Amino acid sequence: MDLLLEFLNNELSFIHEIPHEIASNFFDELCFAFNFAGITDDLHFFYKDQSIIKLSELSSIISDKVLHLCRKDEVILNADEILLEKKLCILLCYGINYALKNKNTFKALKNGLLSTRCYLLLASINGNVKYNIYQENIVRECLNIYIKVLNIIITKFSEIKNKSNKSRKNMNITNDYSNNNIDFSKEEFVELEKELRISLDGLFFLIEKESLVNSEDNLQLVCNIINNLFKIDISRDTNIYMCGNINEFRSITNFSHIGFSLLHYLCHLHHNALEVLYPAIIMPRIMYASIVNNQFLPSNCHINMEMTNICETFIKFLKERIKINEAEQEVIYCMLISSCLKCPERAEYRTKIIKSVIDVVSYMSLDYKKRFVDDILIIGQNIRGGLRSFAIEAIPLIYTNFDFIELGSQTTINNNINFSQDIIIKKEVNSSFTEITSQESLIEYENLELKFLKLVVYGIEDKLSCVRQRALSVIPIFLKNKILINQCNNLFVDLFKELHKIELKKYNNRRKDYQSSVVDKKRKKFQKPTENNNNNDTNGENNNSSNEIIELSNFQSNNEEVNNINDTSDNLQNDTNEYNMVMSPNINSMGIDMNSTQINVQIISDVDGIFERKRVFKVHDYPLLNRLLVRCDDYFAACRKSAIIALEQLFHFLTKPNHIDAVISQFCRLARSKSVSIRKQIAETIYNILFCLDENDISFKKLIFASMECIFLQVTDREISVQLNAAKLVKHMIFLPLINMNIKDKLAWNILSISEENLTYQKILKQTIPFLVKEKLIDGDLIKSLDGLIEDLQDENHRQNIWMLYSILSIFFNVDPNNASKEFLKIENYHIENDTRLCNYLTNIISNGAKKLLDVTRKKLIDKIENYISLFSINNSNVSSLYYCYGVLLYGVGDCSEEGKTLFAQKNKDIFAEAQKNMKLLMFEKYHDDANASNFSTSLYLPNDIEKEREDIKLAMIIGIIGEIIDYEQSLINKDLFEMIQIIMSSKTCIKALRIFQEQTLNGTILSSTCRQNTQMSQFSQRNHIKPLSIMETFKTHHIKYANITSIVRAHCIILMGKICLVNEIFAKDVIPVFMKELVICKDYIIRNNIIIVTHDLCKRHTSLVGSYLNIFGACLSDDSVAVRIHTLHCLTKLLKEKYLLWKGGIMFRFVCTLLDKVEKVRDYAEFCLIETLLPVTPDMFFSNFIDCIYYFNGVEHPSWIVHNQVKDETSLGIFYKHRSLQGNYYQDDRLKLYRFMLKNMTTIQKAAITQKICIEIFEKISHNLLDLFDINVQNLLMDSFKLLSSEEGKIRFNVRKDGEEEDYNEESELRREFITMAAEKVSKKALEEIFIREIMKYLLELKDTLYNSRNSVCSLGFLKYLLHLSNEYNYEFNKIIDENKHLAANVRHDILRFKNKLSQENNI
Repeated sequence: MDLLLEFLNNELSFIHEIPHEIASNFFDELCFAFNFAGITDDLHFFYKDQSIIKLSELSSIISDKVLHLCRKDEVILNADEILLEKKLCILLCYGINYALKNKNTFKALKNGLLSTRCYLLLASINGNVKYNIYQENIVRECLNIYIKVLNIIITKFSEIKNKSNKSRKNMNITNDYSNNNIDFSKEEFVELEKELRISLDGLFFLIEKESLVNSEDNLQLVCNIINNLFKIDISRDTNIYMCGNINEFRSITNFSHIGFSLLHYLCHLHHNALEVLYPAIIMPRIMYASIVNNQFLPSNCHINMEMTNICETFIKFLKERIKINEAEQEVIYCMLISSCLKCPERAEYRTKIIKSVIDVVSYMSLDYKKRFVDDILIIGQNIRGGLRSFAIEAIPLIYTNFDFIELGSQTTINNNINFSQDIIIKKEVNSSFTEITSQESLIEYENLELKFLKLVVYGIEDKLSCVRQRALSVIPIFLKNKILINQCNNLFVDLFKELHKIELKKYNNRRKDYQSSVVDKKRKKFQKPTENNNNNDTNGENNNSSNEIIELSNFQSNNEEVNNINDTSDNLQNDTNEYNMVMSPNINSMGIDMNSTQINVQIISDVDGIFERKRVFKVHDYPLLNRLLVRCDDYFAACRKSAIIALEQLFHFLTKPNHIDAVISQFCRLARSKSVSIRKQIAETIYNILFCLDENDISFKKLIFASMECIFLQVTDREISVQLNAAKLVKHMIFLPLINMNIKDKLAWNILSISEENLTYQKILKQTIPFLVKEKLIDGDLIKSLDGLIEDLQDENHRQNIWMLYSILSIFFNVDPNNASKEFLKIENYHIENDTRLCNYLTNIISNGAKKLLDVTRKKLIDKIENYISLFSINNSNVSSLYYCYGVLLYGVGDCSEEGKTLFAQKNKDIFAEAQKNMKLLMFEKYHDDANASNFSTSLYLPNDIEKEREDIKLAMIIGIIGEIIDYEQSLINKDLFEMIQIIMSSKTCIKALRIFQEQTLNGTILSSTCRQNTQMSQFSQRNHIKPLSIMETFKTHHIKYANITSIVRAHCIILMGKICLVNEIFAKDVIPVFMKELVICKDYIIRNNIIIVTHDLCKRHTSLVGSYLNIFGACLSDDSVAVRIHTLHCLTKLLKEKYLLWKGGIMFRFVCTLLDKVEKVRDYAEFCLIETLLPVTPDMFFSNFIDCIYYFNGVEHPSWIVHNQVKDETSLGIFYKHRSLQGNYYQDDRLKLYRFMLKNMTTIQKAAITQKICIEIFEKISHNLLDLFDINVQNLLMDSFKLLSSEEGKIRFNVRKDGEEEDYNEESELRREFITMAAEKVSKKALEEIFIREIMKYLLELKDTLYNSRNSVCSLGFLKYLLHLSNEYNYEFNKIIDENKHLAANVRHDILRFKNKLSQENNI
């Protein structure tokens, strides 16, 4: 007897009590719902404690029977056995239904799992299907039991995982299973998990034996079960292979492994479920959707490692399926393409998904790889920007993973190709490509490469930044050889030719449509009947008709002329049905819609009214380089960063100096970018290029100079991340080779040499090292390495570089001063008397390490320094460090003692007295007899004598030492010093007076005349009770040696006077006017330069004293000397930034005019000061002064200025120092250049406000006769207004986007912003434009009458040009406003039409 029947009869005998009719009809009603009416009383089995034990025994018996019948034919049952099994099914159904109703009860769930297993095993027995044992509705309820239990287990696992990850938010797992009322113990959870694992073999048998093709609901439930199994414990180590039999399946302990085993059997062909399984289970995983709810993560979350591991596991599963059954490749491929098309508009997802897709496709056959390439090219032409970006991003991965295509493998090219850099490229054959023998295959692969390259080139000019960014990041892979670079150049040329044709055709279509509508209107007017009109009306109509005929003929002729221009310039063929092209799509050979291309084509209108492509040229003879340089100025930081990386790859192929200079200049400009990522990328790019260049390369030195600004200067950046990045690069460039004692490293030694020679770069290095020390990137090991290097170095230049580093590092590390002392004691006087900087390096080291010096060494150093000081033979560039070292050695400075202070003060006093004594000896000379005096006067100005003795150099050194002493002892300043300074500063005037005096007293003697003059002066002093100067006593016996008071002396004297002024305000009141006068009359640029520097310091200490001389100070911006102009820019920028000066008046006008300087270096520095330094501090500095600039540059006095000047009573001196005017037609281009610069750096709101200001301050004042229109300057003022408002910079774009640049690149937000902008602009843009044009037209119509009454043809033409500009830019709003007054509309349109005809005639001539 069968064990199953025996068990049913013995242990479950109560099922026989179920009525036969109910058992027979039960399964017929299952299609609607379970109906247990009439049998509930017989099924109290599940309420008893023995139900779990008996169901467990039952499931074991059925399982054994299933295994036994697996190898035999179908089971044959009689009617009683069939009825008994159906009654058993009713019992199991009740258990399942009871478990679903009591889902929070552990016992009910366990009974439900056992009932589910029993039923699925029973339904899987061969032959039971034909007895209606297998019912889809019961199977559905069984699957629901699995899902319910799995949800409980998943909740428990997620709670454990969340507890272990309290510190970070897990975005992949969320508890959303509505199981709040379930409260099982830990043992119950373990038992439930174990029971679920056992019962799943029923599902295994069901999937293996029965087909789910007829029940989509059950198939979807199975997919949900498998997904839930993965949620529990899937990981990177999950086994994805298929189980061979039920014994292997039952031995699995990992739920995710069970899921893959079920998934393998579900992929069998008899289920016909592949098109459901792959999208439901696998596709979300390879798309990195959340495994919890198959949703993509929000923009503020990122794909974590867990999701990445899950994706890799499913990729391995797909590869296994391809290996098992190649027929599944088609479904898998369709799923992969769907993944591409459904990729989220987010860079992170796009990058991950394309890698996953290509990883699987690379495992497929060659046909599918080729098919994928074709599909990617099609996706690259999609209207969705995200898909275009997706296709471009796939290109490098295709080259990496697909072995049938190689980059740069083309062979069918011309032997000689004219490259943009005049390089002849020979035909090359890639050795790895010789395996392909078919010429057709070669051509096919070359075409693919060209298509990819075209896709990338077109992507660089795309309207969406995400596409541009990906294209720019991909193009470096095509810059590996000159052949591909040449193709890029050609593609850019072809692209812009195509864009030119597209835009020109679109314009011609619009123009033809407009012209045809105008002709139709005029023809309708001519066809109106005139029979009922009287004679006068008839005559009037005839007159009007004649006028209209004339205008029509002119319009038609104008149309023909313009069409001829278009045809001859672009060789475009006009189709007969060109009008219809506007209504229907016109796809060209490139696959681009001629009427609405997706490529962002910015257009401008020229004077002829023909639309052209706006081109920006930074390099004219290299299209690829030019576009990359242009993209370095892209609005989005991510695009700029990718363009920089592309330039890094292209740089090694540049050979022309102008190309190299253009790239380096672009790098230097971007190093000052507001974007943190750009500044960091520039530093890394220059670092990478430098390490790949040879020392003999033409660009090596240029890049080293650029690195000082782009890398070293970034160590002092305001952003800590930029500082750290630059500091690490500096360490690798300089200090790492030194630490490794690499003497042959050319880069490090070149940078050190340049820094040592150039004080500006040395200052940058001094700012860099403290940060490196702070971040512990360099330590005392560097000093040890330098000690070892300097012992072996024989090159004096390299040794001096090491001393320079010692000097800087001695502030932070213990540098042995004894080595520096030995070097200092044996150096020659040449290094002290000249600016070789070695003296400064050594004295700084000695000063910082003076504590470690031996007394003997200290005494030798003091004696030697005293000797140099007493001889006054110290160069002024060395005196500061040398004198400080002297003070430290005497214990008078730094860690000083009272004894040392006293000694140092006495030394200062003695040296000061000696210096004054020597100063007098060099400035004065005793009188001799008359002959000698006469000889002296005649030889006073011989340059040879001055050059021979060089006493002026000695005097300058003395002044320098006096200035250094004053820094330590201000009390030593005395009257004699003041008087000698006055003599030095007035020497030029005295020399001039002496020359005149000598001419008038040729027959007398200098001595007698001088005595007579002194007598008169003393009488005058006594009469007026004025105390004479103490130095006047010296004049009785001495005369001034003017030959020694040269420009060098006066320049150093200014520095000395500045030091005194800083500590003596009374002296400053007398000196500052002298400085300002010297700025005006002095012809020596060294003196003017020193005055500028000193005045900068005095302005901070005595602001009110300097403020009244700002016109003179600002006049130095147009000084003849480049050095003076640059230092003036530097000083004014610092004072304006720190608010010591205000941005207004003459300072503002002169500063802006510096942008027109003849020297490019000055222009660039002025732009840097304005944009990078002052504009962030004062954002409205251009806006608030723009109208004043227009008036000032045209030499027109604003009415408010006249009142201001009358109140201020401006002196002739102030008028004399006004800036040279830019008035007149000759300077119109210069004025417009300044206007455009200021407008370019204004926000949209500021531009709109400026337009309103121009209307009020210029148009309205001219209309009300407050400005004289007959004045040529006022006319130029008006013309400037028209031209700047019509310029590209003056146009106001009513876009829904923030002003400024995008620092944080977010592609998803960009695409969202694109759609918001499109929707918002439809509502708001038109309204804003209408308000804007209405406000302008109010003033223009007032101005129109004034211009026509004045009969000023030049201004009238300018006015009509601006009207034409408004009608082109804001056509709808313009016409709407003027149509409110029909008479006005007719006049305006008539004027515009006549103006167009005039322009056409002038162009034809």
